[in-house]
Amino acid sequence: MTNLTDFVSGAEEQPSEPHSIFHSRIWTPWLTILWAGIIFFLFSISQLIGTIVAALRVMEPSQVKEIFLGGDETQLERALYELDLLWPAAMTSAVIGTLLILLIIRMKKGLSIRDYLNLRGVKPAVWGMWIGITILVGAAIEYMVALDPEFQTPFMKDVVENTGNLPMLVIAVGILAPIFEEVFFRGFVFKGLERSFLGAHGTIWLTSIVFALIHLQYSWQVMLLIIPMGLLLGYSRHYSGSLIVPIVIHVANNTVAIFLTLNEIHKGVSF
Repeated sequence: MTNLTDFVSGAEEQPSEPHSIFHSRIWTPWLTILWAGIIFFLFSISQLIGTIVAALRVMEPSQVKEIFLGGDETQLERALYELDLLWPAAMTSAVIGTLLILLIIRMKKGLSIRDYLNLRGVKPAVWGMWIGITILVGAAIEYMVALDPEFQTPFMKDVVENTGNLPMLVIAVGILAPIFEEVFFRGFVFKGLERSFLGAHGTIWLTSIVFALIHLQYSWQVMLLIIPMGLLLGYSRHYSGSLIVPIVIHVANNTVAIFLTLNEIHKGVSF
């Protein structure tokens, strides 16, 4: 009997092999969690280093020390925007985080990176379906934002309004950051946990909640709206059979958000 995954998936099928052999070529659930913790820790450290290095290019070391070690969160947040430090931090951490994941996959010496992360093409009909679902989910989220100001956030507006390098912001926040998040959540973590007691659906919900919680720059109300997007990304990965689908959705979402914000503040698209 054809199940839903088979019906909507347009991804190339994996070579047939005994389940036990295939399973042994993937990090176990507990080791996946351990590696995920290490990756996220090093990701955070590299984000901090990227921010400090960028700050040192425009400030004296004593000023940087005061901002980052002074304990004044308001001053630190203002510096991040005014000194345009967000895109260097995002770029550094995304590149290092992604490379770490690829290295850990290679350390397993099992599946290729392509097979471990399910980096496969899908049929045009599948793309059309997920584009349509993405538009519907996006419209629903925008409707919720319009209904209640608590769901609105000035974060993206502050970032775009203060950047002095729009192309790098697009590359870092619009492209590289989403790629890392998808390779991490819907790629590495999903692969390791989907065969645990959580199953695919439990893994999708867990990763969607954690995905929302790591967006500390937002209020809890905004985090709640990120969960549906995480579910969309997770289920698009599961049912399409390809990580490329959520990567494209996520990159498109972030990039469009940047340019819509740019238009909103009447800054114009200027490079």
